[in-house]
Amino acid sequence: MNYQTEKVNFEAASAPSQQPSPTPAPKTEEPKENGGSEQQADQPENSKKDDVVASGVKISEVKNNTATIEVTFSKFELADANKKDFVLEVIKKADTNPIQASDLKYDEASKTLSGKLSGLNSNVDYEISKLTLNGKEVKFNEEELLKSYVKNAKLFMTFNKENKKINVKLQNFDILNSLEENQPILTFDIEIKKDSSLQVVHKSLTKNQLSNLNGLEIDLKDKMNGNNANYDVKLTNAKLLNVNIETQK
Repeated sequence: MNYQTEKVNFEAASAPSQQPSPTPAPKTEEPKENGGSEQQADQPENSKKDDVVASGVKISEVKNNTATIEVTFSKFELADANKKDFVLEVIKKADTNPIQASDLKYDEASKTLSGKLSGLNSNVDYEISKLTLNGKEVKFNEEELLKSYVKNAKLFMTFNKENKKINVKLQNFDILNSLEENQPILTFDIEIKKDSSLQVVHKSLTKNQLSNLNGLEIDLKDKMNGNNANYDVKLTNAKLLNVNIETQK
């Protein structure tokens, strides 16, 4: 993705902690005559509950202030397979007016919920403020969610032989703006090879360095001798928030 597109960013909002309600002590009853205890034992137990875990979020390019959002699930078990009542809302940072997704549809084969968001602004950070199923809040697997953001991101590296500089550009990493300014985000090695000689330069880039839409230039002149030397330069071992990411070709 070497061209600029209108983007809107989403993050999974942290679920509010809830204190478990105390379990009431079981009531003791006098044994009943005429098989009363047997009738009680024969009553069916309906202890099955909805058990779902969200593991990924993917959003589309914003066009005409609208976008589509997809939420994937790593676990999706329902007490009643015919009852799937979703509510999905996003909110702009420092705002109190949520935007509710419409046209919500769940695909059982891919375990994906998709919907439409309207009234969005470009280049603005939004976060999921509410995701419920049948009135209960949906849990997020934070590790899998991060992997989904990294999977959607694109990392580019170009090498200019004339000025002996590389350009590193990160695109489509939707949670970049939510991270701390000086937090190390992207780490990688630059391998500089000429004939049988190999030099490795380790780099760690922060949010500020990655926020430039034109990418970040890294000067390698001190690693290269001669004007016409034929060097092979590549980027390896790239990790985005400690998750492996491939360099685009």
